[in-house]
Amino acid sequence: MPPDLARGIVRAQMAMIDDPEPVTTDVRRLLGRPARTYARWAWDHAADFR
Repeated sequence: MPPDLARGIVRAQMAMIDDPEPVTTDVRRLLGRPARTYARWAWDHAADFR
């Protein structure tokens, strides 16, 4: 990956710390249940990575 592209990606990710993406109800609407947190997903799928 070119260094300029990598820096741009890192800057964009860092910007989301202070200005995160909005939370929506799309997952609840589409799946009929609330979205899981990343921590919950990781816990549920830990065995897949062993």
